[in-house]
Amino acid sequence: MKRIILSMALVGLCQLTVVGQKKYEMVVEKTDGTETIITVKDIARTYFREQNDGGGGETTCPDGNHPHMIDLGLPSGTKWACCNVGASAPEGYGNYYAWGETAPKASYPQIHVSSLPSEQMDAILKKGFMIAGSAYDAATVNWGSPWHMPTSGQWQEIIDNASIEWTFYNEVGGQRITGPNGNSIFLPAAGMYEGGNLLNLQIGCDYWTAALLEYGEDTYDWSNAKSYEGGMGGASISFFNRGDGLPVRAVR
Repeated sequence: MKRIILSMALVGLCQLTVVGQKKYEMVVEKTDGTETIITVKDIARTYFREQNDGGGGETTCPDGNHPHMIDLGLPSGTKWACCNVGASAPEGYGNYYAWGETAPKASYPQIHVSSLPSEQMDAILKKGFMIAGSAYDAATVNWGSPWHMPTSGQWQEIIDNASIEWTFYNEVGGQRITGPNGNSIFLPAAGMYEGGNLLNLQIGCDYWTAALLEYGEDTYDWSNAKSYEGGMGGASISFFNRGDGLPVRAVR
């Protein structure tokens, strides 16, 4: 449920400190007639946010022992993890992985075709340009089979069949994904790493798929891999350089 915490008039008032010789304070009048008074010099910033009431189907976890396998009622029957690989709660960012790698690292330099290890290329070729369930799948390696990285088709199924809403969960911004059966998962806007820089934090829900980027039939871009890219305006299938560090949300 969205609630506006302060009126625009109050926001304008809190930006005033002194007009002439008059000093101002911000007054919040509540519906019960009581007032909260804040001295303007003590205000660092003001902003609006959606209030988390602790309910409303934010996530469909039976208890705090994460990860859970959540059935969203999707046509394929795919079950989604309630949290990111490396996270201990739905709002946790978890680890960041370069595509085809299974451990986090301090920096994520971009990768080009010439730097692709031959053994990894062979493995991807055998999987049909997919690493789902292989030794290069961060979900499978860290959580065990049958957990694996989602295919681009499984992310697309979310886009096509689920309700996607920008929200806050335990003060973390991200997307609430609600399936046809009413069950939900939360995707924190964990951003992504490029080199040693963390970008799009609390703005972008960027997640790896298990597939390389395709230019056309049997034509692949060895430098980039497909991704899910979500934000306040919705979601789409996009791509990032394979060396970038993105979170992984597992399926089974």
